[in-house]
Amino acid sequence: VFTRAVAEETLRLYPPVPILSRQALADSSIGGRPVRRGAVVVAIPWLLHRRPALWAQPDAFVPERFMPGAPRPPRHGYIPFSTGPRICTGQQFGLAEAVIALASLAQDGRLRLAPGAVVMPTAKLTLRPGERLPMLLERDAEPSIRGEGRQA
Repeated sequence: VFTRAVAEETLRLYPPVPILSRQALADSSIGGRPVRRGAVVVAIPWLLHRRPALWAQPDAFVPERFMPGAPRPPRHGYIPFSTGPRICTGQQFGLAEAVIALASLAQDGRLRLAPGAVVMPTAKLTLRPGERLPMLLERDAEPSIRGEGRQA
């Protein structure tokens, strides 16, 4: 449960697609503002996920906000995989894969950013960590019960 919360909080701060655009198919309104048919509407999850009106400590990494029982953001306040009819079809697979990978890496140790490393996200079609993301896997001093009997 906590590993999933860590993955979801990571997706909040670093959404895979930081900018989404859609073309209005009909006249409408967003937040009381008119949107004409054919207009391009842009949603920016990178900014939405950092709105103080939606998130306490919006720039802080707080996985507990995704734990069971924690208040959820309003509808469309958390859209790391987009929303509506064009939501990412790989959403469930991507999240499950992230949780399994994180749990596997962190099973017997802690992941830490290498000393002196600076994360510089780069937005291309998807958000990336830039040229490098040097990480260290520090093994626990005592092997876990799950780890006993495993070969390196």
